[in-house]
Amino acid sequence: MYWWLESASWRSGMDYQDLCSRIFSLDSRIRYVTVTDQMSNVLAGGMRPGLKPIEATMEEARKIDAQVAILDGIMRTWGESLGRARFALIQHEKANMLMIPFGNKHVELSMERSMPLEQIESILSLVEASNPKT
Repeated sequence: MYWWLESASWRSGMDYQDLCSRIFSLDSRIRYVTVTDQMSNVLAGGMRPGLKPIEATMEEARKIDAQVAILDGIMRTWGESLGRARFALIQHEKANMLMIPFGNKHVELSMERSMPLEQIESILSLVEASNPKT
């Protein structure tokens, strides 16, 4: 169905792959979904089959992963003063990137630019309903 990285779900008792699959089913313009820990280790998910990554090299993908870990830290630090962040959205020319806090992890998505931003609410609702809050 989807290209999955090996899941660490067995460690948490949560089925991260199922969550990623449910997010993918919301809209065909969702390109990439992962559940990732604070060090940007992918626990489940991946790229939608048949799509090629926008990043040209693995080195570019690693840089993005490192920067996502920094963004996660920023969101958590600011959250101590401002309250928990619901999500971070970055609009690029080629795709939109969405990061949603998920307990002590986060859900990362990339979406086609043509996907309406209003659709983000359904993604947030799905993730928040599954959120372990730890």
